[in-house]
Amino acid sequence: DACGVCDGPATDPSQCIPVAEIAITELVANGDLWTATINMSNTAGIAGWQFQVTSNPDMMELVAAYGGSSEAAGHQVSSATNGTVLGFSMVGTEIPFGNTALVYVDLDIDNDYAILDIVDGVFSNAAGESIPVEYGDPYIFGTLPDIPDAPENLTAEVIDNVNIQLN
Repeated sequence: DACGVCDGPATDPSQCIPVAEIAITELVANGDLWTATINMSNTAGIAGWQFQVTSNPDMMELVAAYGGSSEAAGHQVSSATNGTVLGFSMVGTEIPFGNTALVYVDLDIDNDYAILDIVDGVFSNAAGESIPVEYGDPYIFGTLPDIPDAPENLTAEVIDNVNIQLN
């Protein structure tokens, strides 16, 4: 490859910057739950990772995380109901460069709609060096409500230099 490091897909030295891009790419009904595919496109080996799945409105609980290229690389995967998901290898095994499902997460979404997103990603290689993280677009679940009309005849008045009174 152009980087001379990992026999990767780089054909130009500008492609040698290590990066991991993650996004929710699919959401499938799974009984009473929804299974989200967390996809990762990475240009460097990944030995450890962590991120948070969020929901707006906050009507989601993360039930489980499993599978994907993380499991195939022998990573231990853990998750918490607040949306935190992490995976790592105790022996430094890396997920090779590629574009695959990193992990699948089961979500309990208690609403007709939600904007699901991934935030606070931390990724590293086997040497513990940080890999920059980029994020795909948020995933829209259901049909978002209509945007309300802008209010008419709205006025604002500053009160005591710190408060605003709306009429």
